[in-house]
Amino acid sequence: MKHAIDIAEQVPGTYWHAAAILKLEADAIIGAPLEELRFEIGGGAITRRVDADVGPLRSGPASLHVPLHWQAAEHPTLFPVMDAVLRVSDRDGNQVAVELLGEYRSPFGAVGALADAVAGRRVAEKALHGFLADVAHRLETRLVEHTRRAGVEP
Repeated sequence: MKHAIDIAEQVPGTYWHAAAILKLEADAIIGAPLEELRFEIGGGAITRRVDADVGPLRSGPASLHVPLHWQAAEHPTLFPVMDAVLRVSDRDGNQVAVELLGEYRSPFGAVGALADAVAGRRVAEKALHGFLADVAHRLETRLVEHTRRAGVEP
């Protein structure tokens, strides 16, 4: 069963600056958080290594799109498969929207759909929110570092 995902974060900065940094540092900003997805629960965390494909960056006039696909590295048939696009776009000249749009497929057909309805969807959404927050944080950090190196206070 497929489930739509549409989540967003905002980062202070300008789109053109964020796009330039992403073109240079996509592996560190997008690829690194995909090495292992994390879901925090209580005082601990559950992690899952994933095999991820990060597609080529496609630029538009005020947005950048990065196709993403991933599945669990170990026992992939037991976990959801994700197909999405990471979209980075101008929000208002001073904010950059970082969005994850796509869908994930639950394993095990009808049985998987039931498990997903009970708890799986919440787990998947928390892991995806964590991934997107990590990408947004990494992008914001690079924006601040680059701005300071240029002699401008962010």
